[in-house]
Amino acid sequence: MGLAATLRRGILGLDLSQAEHTSRGFQGGSPGVRRRLDRVGKCVVHGYNLGLEIADPERLAFLLDLIEPEMRGFAYEGGAMGLATVDLWSPRGGRFDRYVQGVAAPHTYMSYIGAGGAAAVFSRSHKELMAKLDPFLAWLVLDGLGFFHAFLKTDRTVRRRRLPASIEGHAVGPYHAGVGRSLWFVEGGDPRQLHDTIHTFPDAVHGELWAGVGLACAYAGGTDAATLSTLRRLAEPFEAQLARGAVLAAHTRHVAGNPAPQVALATDVLCSCTAAEAHRLAVETMADLKDHASVGGQPTWHTWLSRLDHYLHAQAATLSREATS
Repeated sequence: MGLAATLRRGILGLDLSQAEHTSRGFQGGSPGVRRRLDRVGKCVVHGYNLGLEIADPERLAFLLDLIEPEMRGFAYEGGAMGLATVDLWSPRGGRFDRYVQGVAAPHTYMSYIGAGGAAAVFSRSHKELMAKLDPFLAWLVLDGLGFFHAFLKTDRTVRRRRLPASIEGHAVGPYHAGVGRSLWFVEGGDPRQLHDTIHTFPDAVHGELWAGVGLACAYAGGTDAATLSTLRRLAEPFEAQLARGAVLAAHTRHVAGNPAPQVALATDVLCSCTAAEAHRLAVETMADLKDHASVGGQPTWHTWLSRLDHYLHAQAATLSREATS
């Protein structure tokens, strides 16, 4: 390790213990779920530290690919966070762009979230960062921002529900989806605690918070069918948004080539479909959108999510009618 890498790791690096629920003061959740989520968090931190040390996308990806496939997406998220951090503090940037346009292309979704994490940790403008990125996917930066604010600044973001002044308009939804994703970790996957915490937030963001929970419970896992069924019941009337999160998890893992059993379980219980069908739904509903920044004045990312919500709501209503007929 060179001097610059040593300094970056020493000044900006994180200890793996910072991802543990005991270090963060998170309560609730079974020991098994907590162990699982702590491991997920450590994968992100490990990838982040590697990104800081290596600061070379190709060499970094070689090491990240040694991690087991199920956990690899989290490591790529951390690697993106590390490279984005190096870019923030270096007069010569471009590492993050090279990463997502090259070796990390299959993990672009997770990488954009990681870039949002760098903006959160170092209080940088998400607007400046988003302006440089793909206009369709750039909204994931806000998801990362919300996640890391809730994970690292839990009292301010979750308990006191303080919203940064820069989060307004179209940014509010993606930001709270990230907060919701973090709530899965904060509350240890406990359905009742998640429900009660979400209901302390303004009504207008409940749907996006549940969407974040749906993504986290499917992508990170740690739960069983009974817990997922309870989540679906408690999420009403936002079960479509909860299901949408599971669809995004299935799509993200399919694109990255790292399927996992918890995704199949979540799409079965929350979406009444297979993970492969959820991925196809995501692809079909975005097909005419991803090459455009907006449609009718609305960002295409938001249009895509609205389409998914509409489809999943209609599907749930149909299944309910069939069950009672």
